[in-house]
Amino acid sequence: MDTYMVERYLPGISEEELRAAAGRVQAAAARMQAEGVAVRYIGSTFAPEDQYCFCLFAGPSWAVVQEANERAQFPFARIVPAVRILPEDPASRLRRPDRQNVVVAGVSSAGDADAGEQGHHLQA
Repeated sequence: MDTYMVERYLPGISEEELRAAAGRVQAAAARMQAEGVAVRYIGSTFAPEDQYCFCLFAGPSWAVVQEANERAQFPFARIVPAVRILPEDPASRLRRPDRQNVVVAGVSSAGDADAGEQGHHLQA
């Protein structure tokens, strides 16, 4: 699955309203999964001063991510492909001190098929 970022401009939204909308989109993605559609809500980051919210999803296409957001009635400005980079895993540095680990969702050169939400480890 690929990773997508949903960009939202949410002027005047309260934290309570934002949490409710995030819950709706998470529930919509779960319903789609139950229907056999591979889409997952990963999480959100909100910048209240700028009134921007960025939500990450894993899915096979932007159209599937769009459908999850439309089902949740959570407005968005755009959906773009994204690369998710997680902090380095200290344990992996101990295993391979000669290499730097970079974690990127949806991509693997090491064949990590079961990395899940943590992403896939690439050896740089």
